[in-house]
Amino acid sequence: METLYKVLIISDNPTIHEELEPEIKYVGNMHGNEVVGRETLLFLIDVLCKNYGKNKWLSDLVDGTRIHIMPSMNPDGYERGFDGSRKCSWN
Repeated sequence: METLYKVLIISDNPTIHEELEPEIKYVGNMHGNEVVGRETLLFLIDVLCKNYGKNKWLSDLVDGTRIHIMPSMNPDGYERGFDGSRKCSWN
């Protein structure tokens, strides 16, 4: 069982809480078969990281905001889910 939630922080200073800098947190699948939210957040991470320094709007967003992203709040449920099912695979 997964016991640690993994959160990625995207910011110009990810290890420092800058005073008055807005913070936002995105959380992906809370239930096992909610894969769209998880995949969307993984895509967002990819877009922000690959375009930082290349796209002014995205660079300004990262420089001016501390973004916390937890792609999967329920990694065990995600792993147990299966294609085409809206029910838990262990029922």
